[in-house]
Amino acid sequence: MSVVYKLIGTGVTVGGTFVAKKLVSFGWKKQTGKNPPSATNDLEISWKEALMWGLLTACASTIIQVTAGRGTQRAIQKAEAKKEKAPLEEN
Repeated sequence: MSVVYKLIGTGVTVGGTFVAKKLVSFGWKKQTGKNPPSATNDLEISWKEALMWGLLTACASTIIQVTAGRGTQRAIQKAEAKKEKAPLEEN
């Protein structure tokens, strides 16, 4: 696998995770009326809030990682298939 494809996949994952966290934070604030927990080990945050925030962010992150990974693999397969089908140039 090309280093370029790995870098693109990593970039998509990082960007997607950033966007997902912003969306989850927005949804949390809209639903609860509070800012999302910034540190889940803070004793002022209830167990329920800490666990729910952890669950939501973990799910969102996993969905982004799987989607980005599969999307990158599809792009690699398409690029390699095009490369194989391209006619060889004669000198």
